[in-house]
Amino acid sequence: MTDILRKEDTICRFGGDEFVILVEELESFAYLEKILAKVRNISTKPFNIEGIDHTVAMSIGTAIYPNDANSAEDLLKCADEAMYRAKHSGKNQIAFFQSNPLIYANNRAFVNSLIHT
Repeated sequence: MTDILRKEDTICRFGGDEFVILVEELESFAYLEKILAKVRNISTKPFNIEGIDHTVAMSIGTAIYPNDANSAEDLLKCADEAMYRAKHSGKNQIAFFQSNPLIYANNRAFVNSLIHT
């Protein structure tokens, strides 16, 4: 996954099967779209361990500073909430944290376009 990020971006294991991708100084929403599409693409490709093919299902929660939270702790909480919403929506879903239902609906349309491409 490090190959899909810029050198100034960070990916780390947060615990268990959870990872955090920190994209500092987000250039544009288009860059975020590109990253999300690449992460989803990784999850659809099977990989082989000792002759056995495996696949991964990812649930992705996204939160953006300062739109969603003003501190790192709150931002992680927002992303975590979005991730659980993605998990409850089915496998390989992406969810944005949004407290405003209208914005959430618009982002949902964007996420659906990523899933079906």
